[in-house]
Amino acid sequence: MSALYRIRNGYEWANITIDEQSGTFSAISSFGNFGYTWPPRHRRTTLKNFLAGLDYGYFFGKTAASDGYVFSPEKTVEGLKQTIRESKHWSDTDKDTRNQAWEDAEDLEGYRDVHEFFDGLTQSRAIMKVLGGDYYDVARTEKDPQCVGFWEVIWPKFCEEMKRPAPPDWRLLSVFFALLAVVMGAFAS
Repeated sequence: MSALYRIRNGYEWANITIDEQSGTFSAISSFGNFGYTWPPRHRRTTLKNFLAGLDYGYFFGKTAASDGYVFSPEKTVEGLKQTIRESKHWSDTDKDTRNQAWEDAEDLEGYRDVHEFFDGLTQSRAIMKVLGGDYYDVARTEKDPQCVGFWEVIWPKFCEEMKRPAPPDWRLLSVFFALLAVVMGAFAS
């Protein structure tokens, strides 16, 4: 049976549906949409208990396209500068090349898009020389602000609501009352 939870917290909101039978979780919220299905055979408890026990990484790893993390230009530049600083011990680049790489790294801080960032990075001869052309491990991430908002503002309220008895499924009740009216009408005739 499905249950709909309407969560409100200040100006933030979410409509969350869970279906115990299929294991489906679906949230449409002011922080974005999240959804996944955990069939009963893949968990050892009720969906409510299962959801209440999840942590940030696992939950968003399943429900969010971003896995709960987004590219961080600031952290990436910070890591790149650390590599440039340490490169004097292991790289054959000269001081002028390292200084140019440092300046080029600072210029990358303005890029928000990961593709534009790496286009800029690969166009810097100085950075590429310091890195030896190997930049596969340069990117750094941080928690997605939308996921953090959902987790900190909506999730605790949702977990509180799940402890309460499930709200009625109005569709089933409307069918029940329609049948009751038919039966009562039959007795009245």
